[in-house]
Amino acid sequence: MSLQKTGFRWRVGPAVMLLSAILFSGMNLFAKAASLGLPSAQVTFARFAFGWALIGMLGRAGAIRLHSDNRRLLIARGVFGGIAIILFFAAMSLGSLTNASLLSSTYMIFGTIFSVFYLKERLRAGTLAAVVVSFIGMYLVIQPDFHHIRWGDALGLISGVFGGAAIVFVRELRRTESSWTILYYLCMIGSLFAGLLLFGGAKIPGRLDVFLLLMVGITGTTAQLLMTYAFRFCRTAEGGILSMSSVVFTAVAAHFVFQEPFTLALVLGGLLVLGSCAYLMLAVRE
Repeated sequence: MSLQKTGFRWRVGPAVMLLSAILFSGMNLFAKAASLGLPSAQVTFARFAFGWALIGMLGRAGAIRLHSDNRRLLIARGVFGGIAIILFFAAMSLGSLTNASLLSSTYMIFGTIFSVFYLKERLRAGTLAAVVVSFIGMYLVIQPDFHHIRWGDALGLISGVFGGAAIVFVRELRRTESSWTILYYLCMIGSLFAGLLLFGGAKIPGRLDVFLLLMVGITGTTAQLLMTYAFRFCRTAEGGILSMSSVVFTAVAAHFVFQEPFTLALVLGGLLVLGSCAYLMLAVRE
């Protein structure tokens, strides 16, 4: 019986995580399309508000338990995580979806750096090498022009910085809080921030815009819920690595849907960044 359960866990965890990654890439495509006609903050608000409403309804119905023991840290995670996602949506609206997705995934790199100071973790030689390699990859992806700032790339990278801080808080919160509670606070605070950015700047959406916003909310929230479920059946490291496949799915889809080009520097830089993130996830001990 235990062998059957182990086999079930081995199959279900990775499969659900890959489905989550595909849905996240779908959310990115719908968000990019919606941002062509709407402010990125309005698109982000749809992403957060849908999740906030759904998780809130599940909590009120008794399907899940929303209880907070460390509200201050939950708010801090919500602030940094909310800003990270707002910046990511802004980055994809101003520049390449592929670059925004790849650069925002550097949260694992920056989270490792912040963990040294906040969680007092040791920076081992292998970890330091992975961080250095990742920065080389970021340089290849961005290819900075010091006479001109590409705001899409800049915001994507800053999104990774804020996401890195958020992931450090998540690691601390997982000792006392459920994934549902952490996600609820993220969606709530993210909705408030995106709503403030929208003050006086929202546009009345057309029929296509409404459809795209709904799809952003549905795919994003479903992907998040599936990811939460998948982590019950796989280790954090393997689940994190599988979830990064959304960057690959997004890049391939953006190439065909938005004609975003593949360059040798982008591919090589992306491999260095994602490879470094994968190494760091495997290096983390639960």
